[in-house]
Amino acid sequence: MKLANKVLQLILILFILSSTSCNTKREYELNKDENYRHLTSNIQSIYGDSLLTGFGIGVIKNGKIAFLEGFGLANIKQEKSYTPHTIQNIGSVSKLIIGVAVVKAIEMGLFNLDSNINDLLPFEVSHRYLKDSRITVRHLVTHTSTINDSEMFWNNTYFTKDTLHSGLGLEYLKETLNINYGKPLTLGSFLKEYFSPSGQFYSPQNFNASRSGFRYKFTNAGSSLAAYIIENVSGIPFHEFCKQHIFDPMKMNNTSWVKENLNQKLIATLYLTKEYPLPQYNSASYPDGGLNTTIEDMTLLLFEIMKGYRGTSKFMKYESFQLLLNKQFTNGPANMDVGTNTGVFWDWSVDGRIGHNGGDPGTFTMFGFDPVRNTGSILFINQEIYNSKERKQLLSNIQKIIGLMNKFEKGL
Repeated sequence: MKLANKVLQLILILFILSSTSCNTKREYELNKDENYRHLTSNIQSIYGDSLLTGFGIGVIKNGKIAFLEGFGLANIKQEKSYTPHTIQNIGSVSKLIIGVAVVKAIEMGLFNLDSNINDLLPFEVSHRYLKDSRITVRHLVTHTSTINDSEMFWNNTYFTKDTLHSGLGLEYLKETLNINYGKPLTLGSFLKEYFSPSGQFYSPQNFNASRSGFRYKFTNAGSSLAAYIIENVSGIPFHEFCKQHIFDPMKMNNTSWVKENLNQKLIATLYLTKEYPLPQYNSASYPDGGLNTTIEDMTLLLFEIMKGYRGTSKFMKYESFQLLLNKQFTNGPANMDVGTNTGVFWDWSVDGRIGHNGGDPGTFTMFGFDPVRNTGSILFINQEIYNSKERKQLLSNIQKIIGLMNKFEKGL
């Protein structure tokens, strides 16, 4: 959900790699040759000297999965290993799925990027700054919609059902997320309360003073609004739309927006530190960062996206992949970092990679590919990094791991 901070952005620049591979029939073989074993051994050595709890890594090159492994623990108390089949929340990398769903919906003829969102919603999104302007789907998927994540958003989206959990982990969630007890509102109900002037979470601060399309402002609420548009126009819940049109066709068997629909034995515990596990939490605004998945399943997705970029995938039309990934801006909007660009939620970094990074309490993720070299990598970690008291050491460990992944991806 929360975009990983400036430090994470610096690491993303170092992350001259990202993502994985796998075909939609789950038919792949890992060639665990000397290079594979050497990388495994070196990463294991870094893990042994680190404060990291557990993590998964995938690398794709030469048109196949070249590396897919888990390290450390998914649950310390149960001594459960972190494997490529371990399920965890992946933060803002989830937005890439919204992007795929948006393009799928466009391919199905449900709307287009220039559709006015108020023509697609059961409630009206309006504010005093819009005047003669309007918000389109394109504005949502490029973070130029004028929508902010205000205090009303952060104070009302996160929930936990874990009333028995106590300790530093729970206190941390209260401090960082203003965590609420109970069950969140449905996606549509939450967004209506946030965007409608009569809603209990509505505030002028939910929007900024720019005209739509002119200023880049990363927004979780706007991302989830794009997902809800799909839900409203398709007539089925967003999580079910993704299952039918993305996860099932891709054979992403351990992926869902709904934790209860997954094999509970495979779900990783998220940690503040090794000593302090975090309670499970959910969000009313779940599409912007609440996907639960595995390194292996996201490999399936990335491999197909990389094929689609080169025109060899049957998952969507070639034109749909181009719409998903091609740069939306010739000249970037105000407030966008120089050298960056975006497709439909799929970001272009300054080093030319396409993907996203993510961070939520107990979660640190990186995902992307190099469209020139046709390589990519994924890194998922089930631990708090940026707000950790041991941040400096943890980031140093992560940079070393990324360096090894980078060399392997490049064939060095």
